[in-house]
Amino acid sequence: MNVKKVVIFLLSSLFLMGYSLKAQVVKDADNAFRTCKYEKALAEYKKVTGKIKKNKVESRRVAYQIGECYRIMGDVKHAKKQYETLYKKNYQKDNPLILYHLGNILINEGDYDGALKYYQEFKKRAPEDSRADVMIASCAKAKAWKETPTRYEVYPLKKVNTRYDEWAPRWGNPDRRTQMIFTSNRDGSRGRGTDQWTGQSFSDIYISELPKSRNTEWPGEWSPVATYDDNEVINTGVNEGEACPNHKATALYYTFCPQDKKEVKGCYIYVTTKKGKDNTRTNPAAGR
Repeated sequence: MNVKKVVIFLLSSLFLMGYSLKAQVVKDADNAFRTCKYEKALAEYKKVTGKIKKNKVESRRVAYQIGECYRIMGDVKHAKKQYETLYKKNYQKDNPLILYHLGNILINEGDYDGALKYYQEFKKRAPEDSRADVMIASCAKAKAWKETPTRYEVYPLKKVNTRYDEWAPRWGNPDRRTQMIFTSNRDGSRGRGTDQWTGQSFSDIYISELPKSRNTEWPGEWSPVATYDDNEVINTGVNEGEACPNHKATALYYTFCPQDKKEVKGCYIYVTTKKGKDNTRTNPAAGR
């Protein structure tokens, strides 16, 4: 083998090695995304963006996946920026869902005309998707409600809301309505580390009580928030949430998401029953 052939062989080997490394990084990111490890997927996709610029098809796909990671993790600001950049590059021709996502972001921002534009375009490109009609109708309803507001005032409960996420509020005792339970990933959760889905703390179930004083008008000032249980029967080191009690508050149904490094476990519906002052968790009430 002469010198020229040796040089060509070495250059080819280096090129193939570099391409193989890029492909592996994208594969790792895709695997993390598929197993709902969006924090890891986002980091892996970002690593490879500069290395696949010459491959326009793959570069645009990875850019969309980055937007998806942001959206699913709740980082709407960065998701919107990512989708808008792809929209300018006409990525909606390859994947119309980008229009649906942009419409959802704008409708949540209160920009109903802007959202309507994206939904209508989504309908043209994906006429078989019934979600377009639903959201187009939602834009019209939202505009009508905004133009004819009610006399109800909505305001945050200062002792309940934080800069973290709070969701799924329920009456903790539906018959009496003096106790509120909800889910949050605020500081102080049982789980250590971060949830690979959101990149934030694990979620727990929390509780707040309405003061017993008859002089306090409803909704009044709720008591400081506390964890739902102190014995870690319900709140553990992983995600719990979306709790729903029966009418007498003797049983509580909630979502429990076990973690396994080797396997995607998903989430299950568990039920806990109250015996005296303690809770007892039983087997899953339903599959994931």
